Amino acid sequence: MKYQNAVDKVAKDFSLKTINELISMPNYGIIESFDKVKVGYSKWEKDSDILHIHILAERIIFPFPRLYRKYHAGIAIENDLIRLLTDKELGEYD
Repeated sequence: MKYQNAVDKVAKDFSLKTINELISMPNYGIIESFDKVKVGYSKWEKDSDILHIHILAERIIFPFPRLYRKYHAGIAIENDLIRLLTDKELGEYD
């Protein structure tokens, strides 16, 4: 839950920003969340008028160092509105 909570919190924080703030952010980056989880984000232009910001955290599955569990969240900017990504949209990033 710690990792999912971290990506959900970043998504919520992003959703509180203005559209101009979100658009002016770099296309990708890493943020350290409040509970020391490193969360990455990347911007994807899904259409000429739809922008997704995908948020991802990964953790190694012990004792298998090459297996990772991924945690996703994200927001979309569409029709001058900011919303959270749906489960279907998040599934595209897995």
